Amino acid sequence: MRLIAPRFINVTAIQVLQVLEHQLGAVDSVDALLLVGGFSANEYLFNRIRDRFRGRSAKLGLAQSLMHRPSWAPTIVASKSYIIGVGPNIADPAAVARVARSTATTRIPHQVYEAQYVVVKGAILKKGVAVLEEFDKLSMHSSDSEFVVPLYMSDSAEIKHNTNQGGLTHIRDWKIDLSVVRSFMRYSRHPPPGGFHTKFQVGIEIDSRDVWAVWIHDGVEGGRTKLHSIIS
Repeated sequence: MRLIAPRFINVTAIQVLQVLEHQLGAVDSVDALLLVGGFSANEYLFNRIRDRFRGRSAKLGLAQSLMHRPSWAPTIVASKSYIIGVGPNIADPAAVARVARSTATTRIPHQVYEAQYVVVKGAILKKGVAVLEEFDKLSMHSSDSEFVVPLYMSDSAEIKHNTNQGGLTHIRDWKIDLSVVRSFMRYSRHPPPGGFHTKFQVGIEIDSRDVWAVWIHDGVEGGRTKLHSIIS
């Protein structure tokens, strides 16, 4: 989805980018960019900063993703990085050129995925509060409701662009059923010729004992799977 910002927001975003460029130019390396304040929760600003500095800061946006969550919730430091493998829907030739995190994923043996980092090692998270990413599944017919989420983890905070670059451990391919999503049920009755899209969220949740992958639809949890335990 393309975000269009009012002029005053765009001007402010440009000013923030200029300040960040100046500050980053004065140092050799950056471990993280921490966005604070109410305006840091603005999605347009966050996307502009993420796109400009992608790859230069592994932890960009992790603090921003926690905005508007209960301030009283205890925090936890992620001891590992957690990654979702994303790639083009093989049924959609136009998507092959996009390779974006919103692209539907169909598992192919030995397929190389783009590594979408949901949580980076060292990030400070709210216990029991999922960090979520937006996804969009293209379905061609009513029985095309399965979405496969390739889940990976890493002991490093170093960002890998693809899942075959080494250092990433494949946990499992998690299959979720989108047939319970309201939009899927509505459009699957009479699928349009070009197919239809189902939007939902997938994320990582860490509590005091376990790490979970969760998926959300229509504002409710659709399911979860435990990745591993933190304590034995």
